[in-house]
Amino acid sequence: MRYYRRPVLLSIALALALGSLAACATKNNTTAGPGAEPGSSASAAGGDGGIGGLPDRSPGTGSSGTTGGPSSATYPADAKTYCVAAASAWANNQTSRLKQLVNDTAAMTFANLQTGLNKNWKFGKGDGAAGSTYCHVRNDNGDVLQIQLTNEKLGKPQAVSDVVLERTEYDNDPYGYVNSFINAWYNGNTQRMAIYSNSASMSFIGKYKAPPNWTNNNAVDKGDHWELSGSANNGDHYTFKLNKSLGKAHGITAITL
Repeated sequence: MRYYRRPVLLSIALALALGSLAACATKNNTTAGPGAEPGSSASAAGGDGGIGGLPDRSPGTGSSGTTGGPSSATYPADAKTYCVAAASAWANNQTSRLKQLVNDTAAMTFANLQTGLNKNWKFGKGDGAAGSTYCHVRNDNGDVLQIQLTNEKLGKPQAVSDVVLERTEYDNDPYGYVNSFINAWYNGNTQRMAIYSNSASMSFIGKYKAPPNWTNNNAVDKGDHWELSGSANNGDHYTFKLNKSLGKAHGITAITL
């Protein structure tokens, strides 16, 4: 009997040792999800502490801003589409998408821009200089986002390097109001021109080009409205009829030659 007990005890000890090793291996190989470091937990993959209060861009963040799974983000290869995508993401509070399109400096600027503006942003015009493209993107109120892009990053993440917001403002006097309309005309900002005037005025001036080197004449108080005429150095001459109370939209009620 002595010759058979020793192997049995040895087998039991070996089985206990192997079981302990298996339990240890199972504990140290907890699944942490795609892209996680070995030994990390699933709850550690991702976060919300991005620059300027914007969520950081995790590997599983797609173009819709959702997380979990391979990235499906796309990046426009042309400046026009890239700028409009950034403006739309900002206007609609799609912060994860915005972080994909803008660098850290631009993210902080976007985070500090005034919100609550009209959300329908469309491309207006673009200019290029020294490896950058400057897009003017406008909404229905004539507000302008000037967005700077790094050309070599088109089609890639974070091509937007800077942004400036120019709000549409409403002067309280007829001189400033007409000058703002003329400046919008120079810049081709038809949305701002429309918000300063009315459909009849826009239909009328649609036949003409912006008058160069515009000079206002005296505004005449007509009791219930203002009349202000002016001229350009090419001989163009226009008369503007304005509401008596300005400082708000649609102050210009008529334009004549």
